[in-house]
Amino acid sequence: MNPAHRFAPLLAAVLGIACSSCVTHVFRHAEPARVERVGLDATDDDLVMLQVVHGLYPRHKMDFVVAVPHGWEHAACTPRDDGRDALTAPLALRCVEAASERERRIVRRDTTRWPADARALHRLLGPQDLPPDARRNYVVVNLRRPDGAVDVELRVRRGTDTRELVLGRFTLPAECTPRELSTLSVCLLTPPLAVVDAVWITASAASAVLLLPFGSYQLFAAEPVD
Repeated sequence: MNPAHRFAPLLAAVLGIACSSCVTHVFRHAEPARVERVGLDATDDDLVMLQVVHGLYPRHKMDFVVAVPHGWEHAACTPRDDGRDALTAPLALRCVEAASERERRIVRRDTTRWPADARALHRLLGPQDLPPDARRNYVVVNLRRPDGAVDVELRVRRGTDTRELVLGRFTLPAECTPRELSTLSVCLLTPPLAVVDAVWITASAASAVLLLPFGSYQLFAAEPVD
């Protein structure tokens, strides 16, 4: 057996945890959900993959998929007080764990590193793969409610238009909702966690160098297409 294959899971775990900074999780408490990548298609639902951070430790993050059905492009809109347009009938959006093969693929693989023809084959195009006037750039905004829950508002910029259209909202699952941190808590947590991160990342980088003969370099190879 190739030693790289034997040690690959361990190396991936070590480097993955090293890159999951604890100190950045402190600041993600206010913005727990963010768009990691998208999978666009002309007929199937657009997929928006979200990474949700719900705690301080590296293990406190989950990946979810939001499926955006087509049809909103021609739906009626209503102006909002903030200057944005919103769908008159908001989409019924849900934040779920990957279920279909297409959804599992966008979570499992970093499709942004795939060649364009592979993204097209699996119907996981990025905005850069579409003509400028057909591009769809999805963004999310985290909105903390008085009861502590977090609503995530999904917005999209269409084509060359820089204005955002509000498609709808969904609420993060309770188990994936971080508690709100005060400014004092952020100030107290940041320095010690930054020190822990610096030590851990340095040690992990040194380990990766020492394990180069065992194939650690293969962790940085091209993203597999499957």
